[in-house]
Amino acid sequence: MWVFDKIQESYRTFRKNIVFLPVLVLLDMIFFITTGFFIQTIYVRVLGKISYLTSIIEGLPAGVINLTQSQLITKATAHFNFVQEYNKIYYLFLLLVFIIFFIYIIIQGLSWSLVTLLHRKKQNFLRYLYRFSFINSLWFLIILVIAYFLLRKLAVQLSVGLSPLILILLFFLGFILLYFILISYPLISQYPVAITLRKTFGIGFRKFSKIGLMYLVIGVAIFIVDILLRLLAKINPILMFIFGLILVLPLFTWIRLLITNVVLE
Repeated sequence: MWVFDKIQESYRTFRKNIVFLPVLVLLDMIFFITTGFFIQTIYVRVLGKISYLTSIIEGLPAGVINLTQSQLITKATAHFNFVQEYNKIYYLFLLLVFIIFFIYIIIQGLSWSLVTLLHRKKQNFLRYLYRFSFINSLWFLIILVIAYFLLRKLAVQLSVGLSPLILILLFFLGFILLYFILISYPLISQYPVAITLRKTFGIGFRKFSKIGLMYLVIGVAIFIVDILLRLLAKINPILMFIFGLILVLPLFTWIRLLITNVVLE
């Protein structure tokens, strides 16, 4: 069967170039550690700001207690410090997004360029990183536009209760974006960004059955590893952490190899 041939081909490439595995694992570790550090740092600061905003709302005169939520927020925003601190939360969130985006571009760009090197046996790293940053900036803009319209819709939904249909739509849109984003990464090793975008959608639609099956295999592999780690966590958390490093990080490398093999066949 075609999918098993690709799995075997990816595994052979993986074994043949096992010397690159520590580098790829290290890059993934650095990515998760650095993003986790910045998320934790900014999260703590945001919690402090939220606590301060809560204290402002709680300090409003007793006469406003019977106001609706929107009226209460309107009263609170009249407080200068409330607006100032609220804006700081907004800027902290933007800062976190751009920090993670920058880290993703550098570290994941290096990881994908190394994987395409294993497939093609030649790679211009600087050119790949340039294209990787360019195409991810385009994907980022697309996500921002979609998020803007969805957030407007969610603001209305939250006032009457979040519909399960909206959650399903969010999941579906996220999967579609991820579907095309991962197809584009191997292609930028061969084509400029404009051609890569055209080929990404062309391959995505033309090879939907093959790529869809590939994603299903990847999903099953992640599901099996997740179950195994959950079982190990019940036995010993340290054991789960050790096997997590042994299984999860190399799994990411194999997934990149499989996607590259399927897209560039």
